[in-house]
Formats: sequence, structure tokens, C-alpha cells
Amino acid sequence: MTNPEQAEHACKLHGEARQNEVCSGVFEHTFVLPKTEPLTVIEAIVKRYANEDYYVYENPASGQWQIALGMQAALVVTPTQVTQLHIDKPSLTEPLTQPISELARNFVKAHGGHGWHTFGQAAFEYAAHIRGVLGTEQASEKNWPLLSLMVPYSEITLNHQHVTIRTRDIATLGKLQTLLAKEKHALGEYGVSAIDTRGGQAAHQQAAEAVLDVIHSGRCEKVTLSRQVAVPKRINMLGTFVQSRPIHTPSRSFLVKFMGREAMGFSPELIVAVNGQTVLTEPVAGTRALHSAMADNAQLRRDLHSDPKEIVEHAISVREAVTEMSSFSHSVTVDKFMATLERGSVQHLGSEVSGTLSASKDAWHAFDELFPSITASGIPKAESIEAILHIETESRGLYSGAILMLDEHNFEACLVLRSAFQDADKSWIQAGCGMVGLSTPEREFIETIEKFAGIAPYVVCEQ
Repeated sequence: MTNPEQAEHACKLHGEARQNEVCSGVFEHTFVLPKTEPLTVIEAIVKRYANEDYYVYENPASGQWQIALGMQAALVVTPTQVTQLHIDKPSLTEPLTQPISELARNFVKAHGGHGWHTFGQAAFEYAAHIRGVLGTEQASEKNWPLLSLMVPYSEITLNHQHVTIRTRDIATLGKLQTLLAKEKHALGEYGVSAIDTRGGQAAHQQAAEAVLDVIHSGRCEKVTLSRQVAVPKRINMLGTFVQSRPIHTPSRSFLVKFMGREAMGFSPELIVAVNGQTVLTEPVAGTRALHSAMADNAQLRRDLHSDPKEIVEHAISVREAVTEMSSFSHSVTVDKFMATLERGSVQHLGSEVSGTLSASKDAWHAFDELFPSITASGIPKAESIEAILHIETESRGLYSGAILMLDEHNFEACLVLRSAFQDADKSWIQAGCGMVGLSTPEREFIETIEKFAGIAPYVVCEQ
């Protein structure tokens, strides 16, 4: 433990700052940040701690950024194993025998709370696993973990010009104070790589025909089909995030590096948000491009609101969200029905469905029911997931999965779309299209190109 003189010296690094040891071995410090753009602060922190695991999570509506650095405890669940990690204990790996949500509840109860957020990610295949439709190919241990949760070693909350640092040791506190107290941070310069997203049309349209066969057979009412585009070099995720964030208007944004896997992206919707007993989900379905010309966008918006296929896709998604919400909550309502949402390179139809948690249910019950988003899977959910696993040639991993952030009172899971991904073997971007009986393979391929336009022109590759 650091002595009081050292702690007092750390407190004086910034004029009006006040630092407290909030509990044994946990230091918290709040001060006014020099006026600067938040993105420059994010870049400075991630560059400084590039070798650490980290989460960056933004809520644009509130102007708040959360940055999690390092790990004090973690849970990693694969199709067959559960691994628990802690800075003070040996790692423990056991067979997966319990429901994943029960493991998550126990982990958060044991290690979360007390002022710390828990950050995490759920792969698309999590939903297949809990519904009993995960095949052996998609269950490979080499794929993205079904669920991972992390309580950070250090956490930074940036809200307008106020910043709070919370960390396990005073040395890290001092380093972060010094870094953040700099009067100016300048964004780095990055060279983007041209990523061609127009290839693979024949294969995608063949897959789309297979999806239409499933729909016309009556097995599914809607299926969301996706395709991957490989990036030939390693992606500089921070550079890509910095380059692409200014053109996006996301519901949430994120930049993640955890146990050798990386992702960044701009979520168009919340799968579920729980605040106390209030539950919210945001089905977003129906798409048109966004251009620089306002007149073009207005015409595209009129097309979007009058296209029978887009209206049907959105309406049945909202209907299904209401049905799912009713299974764990009451007083379900629909607000902002078919509002226009601008999300980077595209505009969508969006609605809000909300309710009140039943007394016997919690946020994990809501998550298991609503995940993955209807808009990224289909209707009925189990059957559409099974069709996706059969028709798509690559496991989705985190694409159309979720980034999670939770504390004692709040639970958020945002949908992972408009994103880039990287593991030890490959780097890629991915986009999808929601298909119903009125869909055409040609239009669905164009829709994926429109969605890729929010990421592909801004990809920065490692030199």
C-alpha cells in the first residue's frame, strides 16, 4: 500500500482534483478535463495502453464514454468450457454444465458492482447455443467465445469535460492523471486502405435464393442474411475507429481488444437496456442509403416509408419484439413507430418497445429472450438462427452479437453491426440484409454494399 505522502502528491497533479482511496486498494479521482475533443482523449489512452485488454464504450446521447483498461476478473465461456480469471488467483477451467446466464449472474455478483462496471461481449452463436441449435461446425473452440465478461483493473468515465478515474493502484492513477491532464491531444494521421465490397455477388445471391426458399416454405417469416469481406492485411482498429467515427450517428459505439480478439463498430440499436425495472429494446429494420445531397436523401426517405417490403420487414420485427418483451415484462408499449434514424451511410426505420420487468425476472432473462436482435436474426428466432447457421459459410462470431456494459442498476447490450473484426488468423468486415417474402436477391446485395459504405472506405491497415 502506498503511504499517505505519496497519495497526497498524486492528488496535487491537477489543480482542482480530489482523490480518495474509496476502499482498500481502490483509488478514485475526479477532475475537470482540459477542453478537448473526446476522440483525441480516447486515442491517447488506447495508444498508451495498446498492449492491455480494453473496452471503449460510447453513449452519444448522453455524451459519456467508458474506457476499461486491463483485467481484475474475467469469465470466458466457449461451447464446452468455462474459464474464470482473476489477478490474485490461478485461472480455473471447467466443463460447461450450467446455463450461461447463470454463470454470468454468479460472476457479476462475485466480482462486479461496488462502483465497477462489467464489460462483455456475446457472440451470435450464444443465441444458437441456448436454443439448442448450435451445430458442431459453429461450436469450434477456435471460434469467438460464446460469452466473455471482464471487470477492469482501471476504468475511466469521460462525461463532457469531467473525468473520473477508478483503479486498483495509485501508480496507475498517477500515470492516467498525467496523460489526461495534458492541455492538447492531436489526432494521429492514418492512411486508409481501399476495401472492395462488390465482389462475391453470385455467391451472396445464391445464398439469398436459399433464404427465400426457407421463407416461401413457411418455415420462417424473416431471415437476416450476411456476408463477410476479407481485409488482406491486419487492421489498425484504433485508426479505423478514429477515421470512421465522425461520419456515424450511432446508438452506441465501441472499440474492444480482449484475449487476442479485436472489434470496433457503430451500433444502430440497443438489443436491450434495463434501468431498474424498465426494459427497452429498439428494433431497427428497413434501409435506404444516405448521400451528401439532401434532396436525394429526402427522396430515398420517401421510398423507404412507402416500400411494402421495408414496411413489412419493420412491422413484423416490432410485432415480434412486443411478443418477446411480453414473456418477461408487463405494460408493454410501442413508441416512435417507424421513425427515421440516420446511421452513418444509411437511414433506417426504427421503433422503441418498452415494458416493466416481472417480479421474478431480471436483465439476463430479458437478454436471453431478446438476443440476438430480431433485425439481425429473423422470425421465428430459433428457426431463423438455424437457417443462418446452415446457409452462411462462416461462423458469425461477434457480428450481430452484442457488446455489454452493466452495473448494479443498469444493463445494456448493443447490437454489433457496422463493424470490423480481427482474430489471430484473419481480419474482416461484415454486413447483412433482412429478407422477407417480398425481398429480391439483387436488392439485398445492394443493401449490403450500402451498409459496408460506413466502414469499408475508412479501414486503416497496419503498416
